[in-house]
Amino acid sequence: VIGNNFLSSNYVLKELNLPKVKKIGYKFLDGNIRLEKLELPNVESIKDEFLFRNKDLMELNLPKVKEIGNNFLYANVNLQEISLPNVEIIGVNFLCYNIELDEIDLPKVKVVNDYFLYNNEKLKKIELPNVEFISEKFLYTNIGLIELSFGKIKEIGPGFLYNNEKLEKINIPNVELIGYDFLYCNLELRELDLPKVKHIANDFLSINRNLERINIPNVEIISDNFLQYNKNLTEIKLPKIDKIGFNFLSVNRKLKRIQVNNAGILSKTLFLNNPELEVINIVENKINKTI
Repeated sequence: VIGNNFLSSNYVLKELNLPKVKKIGYKFLDGNIRLEKLELPNVESIKDEFLFRNKDLMELNLPKVKEIGNNFLYANVNLQEISLPNVEIIGVNFLCYNIELDEIDLPKVKVVNDYFLYNNEKLKKIELPNVEFISEKFLYTNIGLIELSFGKIKEIGPGFLYNNEKLEKINIPNVELIGYDFLYCNLELRELDLPKVKHIANDFLSINRNLERINIPNVEIISDNFLQYNKNLTEIKLPKIDKIGFNFLSVNRKLKRIQVNNAGILSKTLFLNNPELEVINIVENKINKTI
């Protein structure tokens, strides 16, 4: 067992091997900017601020770790490869500000906390096959990720994939609840299926300019700024919608048709700068062109 502040602010150490250590306290090797090689083959638990701000470590393997505290490998700017095959619990700020890591696999993690992989610009592949809940600012400002699939996730917090400019495909078929700023400012996504979502929070897919198709058949409530500034969407169906917030689909210039079950919930102010729009009332099978 290693206590808190072990070898903190050491600027000379380059290699360390601790074969029998199982538990590590707070601020382990905090500020050891020159560490290049670290071996911890039997460590199972790591507290907060593990290897905080290390500049030279490029590879790390922690085969037995099950629990990781906050600020794990925070600002380790040159880390290129990491293996955490048995980790189950991860704290906030996991691998924040890492600019070289391009892929990560966390097969046993079920809950992802705030600021997970925040500002990891080169990440292109992430595997989280068993994650069920994602908290705030997941992969916030990642410009390399192209595809993402989470088969078991049910709840997503605010700021999910905010400013992920190159994302082209996402698969989250079982998600039921989504926080605000979902996929805000994504420039490449063209299709989205959310078959189980019932409530959509503010700024959902705002500034997603190339979205061409969206499927949200069970959504009942939509908050403010839904799909603002989209230039390619032409049609949307909302068969169960019951409540709509401000700036609904505003500045979607190619939008021509919206299908709803209750045209009475709509008003002219919801469709600013959508000159060609017609509304179809699904229940009565009537077209209302006065909206």
